[in-house]
Amino acid sequence: MAVVDGVIYAIGGSVYVPGGITPDEWDVKITGANSGDVITALNNGLSYYFTVTAVDSSGQESPASFSVSATPMATSAPGSIPTGISTAAGNGEATLSWTGVTGASSYNIYYSNKTSDSTSNMIKVSGITTTTATISGLNDGMPYYFVVTGMAGGVETQPSTEVAVTPQASPNVNVPSGVNVTSGDGQVILSWSPVPNAVSYNVYYGDGHNVYYGTVEAYDPVANTWSEKAPMPTPRRGMTVSVVNGLIYAIGGWGGWPELSVVEVYDPVSDSWSMTVPVNAGTIAAGTAGDPLAPMPTARDDFGFAVVNGSIYTIGGDINTFDAVLGIPCCTTVNEAYDTVRNSWRTEPDMPTMRDDYDASLVDGVIYAIAGSRDGIFNDPTLPNNGGYSLTVNEAYTKSDTPVPSSVTATSAANQVLLSWNAVAGASSYNIYWSNKAGVSTIANSTKIAGVTTNIYNHGALTAGQWYYYVVTAVTATGESLPSNEVAIKP
Repeated sequence: MAVVDGVIYAIGGSVYVPGGITPDEWDVKITGANSGDVITALNNGLSYYFTVTAVDSSGQESPASFSVSATPMATSAPGSIPTGISTAAGNGEATLSWTGVTGASSYNIYYSNKTSDSTSNMIKVSGITTTTATISGLNDGMPYYFVVTGMAGGVETQPSTEVAVTPQASPNVNVPSGVNVTSGDGQVILSWSPVPNAVSYNVYYGDGHNVYYGTVEAYDPVANTWSEKAPMPTPRRGMTVSVVNGLIYAIGGWGGWPELSVVEVYDPVSDSWSMTVPVNAGTIAAGTAGDPLAPMPTARDDFGFAVVNGSIYTIGGDINTFDAVLGIPCCTTVNEAYDTVRNSWRTEPDMPTMRDDYDASLVDGVIYAIAGSRDGIFNDPTLPNNGGYSLTVNEAYTKSDTPVPSSVTATSAANQVLLSWNAVAGASSYNIYWSNKAGVSTIANSTKIAGVTTNIYNHGALTAGQWYYYVVTAVTATGESLPSNEVAIKP
């Protein structure tokens, strides 16, 4: 998440959805399966998701069928809820068929793009008088989740087992269709329609996976509105989202194995993404506009980050490299800084405590690394916390011993801004750097007001309604400090 000119940008991420996208993402594979097979040794009460592939005489495997789900239960009342739900996807639509409920006069279909959603939050299609229905107006490529209820004597039954359908424009004709699953006691029965030329079938099942997004949505608190923006080129989660000179940099992350080192930059003004140095980045030296953005040296996700004077510090994070002490794949202490002005990376002192999933915060030139965890990639009951450690450690890192001006505040008036800050002991003067773009650096892309001798400054002759961003440095006998925390205001 990043804030530019008062607008909050929510970028990327992942959601947990049933099943898998490719065969290697499913938990279990059954080869040589037959339609009507009973799959046993399942846990009652846990939802499982199934897909089927066909295999020809040469061993060539078809794409996977659309997934179906079932929840094994120890007991059930036959005929009390719709069962045996089968699905078929089309272009912007999904067709559902099911076994009817005794005495039902009609059926309701509930659907949502969230798995395990409450029917109160789902879209309802009511008054269906047959045991098959087609729901249209759906988005191709997006998973939808359906349940069916029956209406008998004016009373609605409990929802059926949830099924998932992903509409698509051109389903492969060799993909198994009519996949149907029925729950039993610790087992399910899975069946499907024959596929011409298939000599065998494979069944994949599991209890879920992540789907990664490049979606960018912007929230304007003043207008109280959301708007969709250009999507991030590399869908992912667990990356940095940092603002420098009005641009949003997305670095690293996880979009499925392995970790990422990619750097991409978003310009809110043009609503566009780039993997090259943008022309308005104010770069110098090696950072020539149009050059490829230098990738992060150590690919990782879920790391801490902070922006200090035009550089993005990326610290720690998950690299899934096996750690002999912990006995699990884990994380790193590495500290690498990306200089947005020069489009280059440099190595900084490592963080003392190896970790990921923690918060890094910048206060008065000091980066604080707070809490976090040491995660394994799988649950192992023989390890503490099933393969992960929760941490409470708090460590601080700074590039300079010169005190940084603290508690910088900005107050607006007619075409002017009054700045104030806490005085720094031993400071002979202060420098103020300002810009109309978020992410002010003292190196480039800003205007410098030098030689301020008090800890109060009135910046006048400004444009009303325009955003202004400020940082303050202290000048002592040892040199100039790092910049203060940035403040933003509209006069």
